[in-house]
Amino acid sequence: MANLQRYRIVIALMLILFVSACKASKPSSKIEWKSYEEAINEGKRSGKPVFILFSSRYCPMCERLEQEVLESSEILEILNGQFIPTKVEAEKTPELTMHFRIVGFPTIWVYKKGHLYGPIIGYVSSSMLKEFLLEVLKG
Repeated sequence: MANLQRYRIVIALMLILFVSACKASKPSSKIEWKSYEEAINEGKRSGKPVFILFSSRYCPMCERLEQEVLESSEILEILNGQFIPTKVEAEKTPELTMHFRIVGFPTIWVYKKGHLYGPIIGYVSSSMLKEFLLEVLKG
């Protein structure tokens, strides 16, 4: 009886350690979004390009882009490591949406050292987005 209880405890501890190890080894699975103002100011200070995603809460393609493309490990690594990402929700900031003349969602712009690159309007594959982001970094 005592041995059975020890085995249960050992198995429970092993499961806890296994789950903890899996969580600890997983890289960041989310984009580290900043506010638009914070991202632009940081981009001006650091020289890092600012990735600007214009989105709408009523946009199925925006949701698909975020889930399928922006959460891919390659894109996450590039955006969180070499860009300052910001997401602009059209419903919350209509003046900014009009300023950029957004006509469809999702729309992606990149601001780098006083220049705008883009726009990419609509859904884009991760390979095409990666190519665009790498081109911006070169230029």
